[in-house]
Amino acid sequence: MKNLFNSDIPDKEKAQKLTGVNSERIKFIVMQKMGDDMKIYKTTKYKKLATAALIAAAIGATTAIAANGSGLVQYIFGDSFPKNISSEVKNINKSILQDDFIYTVEQALFSPKSSYFLISVEALTDEAFKKFDKGLGYFLFDTNFKIDFDNISKEASSSYAIKEVEQLDNGRKKYVAIMYDYENEIQSKGANAIIYADAVDNPKNCMYIPVEYSTGVSKFKINQKIEDVILGGGYSNNNKSISDIKDLMSDITIKEFSVSLFDFNLKYKGDIMGEPCGLISFIMKDGSIKSQSEMLSIKGVLSKDENIKDVDYGFKDISEAQNIKAVVIDNMVYQLDKEKPYKLDKKPFFEPFVTNGIKMKEAENNYVPSIKYVCEKIGADFSFDEQSQTITIVYNGKTINLKIGTQKINLPFYDYVDVSTQIIDGQFVCNRLDEVLGIEFLYFGFDENNENGYFCVTH
Repeated sequence: MKNLFNSDIPDKEKAQKLTGVNSERIKFIVMQKMGDDMKIYKTTKYKKLATAALIAAAIGATTAIAANGSGLVQYIFGDSFPKNISSEVKNINKSILQDDFIYTVEQALFSPKSSYFLISVEALTDEAFKKFDKGLGYFLFDTNFKIDFDNISKEASSSYAIKEVEQLDNGRKKYVAIMYDYENEIQSKGANAIIYADAVDNPKNCMYIPVEYSTGVSKFKINQKIEDVILGGGYSNNNKSISDIKDLMSDITIKEFSVSLFDFNLKYKGDIMGEPCGLISFIMKDGSIKSQSEMLSIKGVLSKDENIKDVDYGFKDISEAQNIKAVVIDNMVYQLDKEKPYKLDKKPFFEPFVTNGIKMKEAENNYVPSIKYVCEKIGADFSFDEQSQTITIVYNGKTINLKIGTQKINLPFYDYVDVSTQIIDGQFVCNRLDEVLGIEFLYFGFDENNENGYFCVTH
């Protein structure tokens, strides 16, 4: 997601004097980076959980959306912000008392496979307030706080993540943003989110929040067979160690997929479990084509039975999701208006390839591919100006300048992070080349000397 918080940060003292949860107070948090210190408190069955960066970005965006007033949504997304999302934010303001604490669900935003909450907890005494010392996230975990849904199977997989929202804290009142993912699609009518302050010792003390959303989901039932698909995080059925990229490849059959403004879900039949890499792309309303790595971040992969795998993705930029015209699976185009699918003459992006890793200097302590080699393989223009010590890359309509050394660059999920570019034994390397180019590096092992890391590069 492009950085949504590119504004001057207001004075914190001024913000803390505000009372109640209103758009101005939420605007304060939105205009700061949410950071990567997301804490994942519960997960079952997911083979691979969402990255902290994805969750932080998703909750950061949703907290922004949840403000739902004073032009804040437009402030984040610009003139093309998805109004149908902002209108779905619910101002809840329901509370329950548990011991010496008041739990309040301030706001909620529901989608078919995810929910987002802004929740506060107020300590009524100084002694109770001391229990927040480790942070509100830890407090909720330790006191058996729980979110559930009354029409989701108890056997279904779920996970939720908590982000402490310290900028909203006011006196003895602290805030968290929560993102909750669930395996099955939750219905928009007749379902309730159930919020427990203490699900173990006092399960009857809870709040029922009606699930309401109108955002549509486009579903496609297909039977597309694809050979030699690379499955990130995959493993072979006989549990052999992964030593070659072929161990990550499998023939699969895509059974169905669905797309909403929040999520992308893919179900496939195959022997190996993992998220398909470099398989999905999107045709946008302006005719451009965006890659899987540009648009999606993996949330989780699970196996519903021996053969059917269920893969959940989140959109990196919710504002881009509304501009999708068609989904491309391998080289088959499925239009969201349900016109007849058609086949592309050629695949829209480069074929995945394998390359050796180069160890960066000790301060970085990691392996990365050669910038020049990657550019050659993906069809990007590469040049190096020795006088200015600057690498210039032209790729996918973008010009990227990387200076040798460390520089701050605005990347998806991050607000101007340190990007290190080095020359190692005559080779140019960068610690965030995949993020800079909008491609994906799938790391899968070392050579026989336990030295050179190997990467598969996909779109």
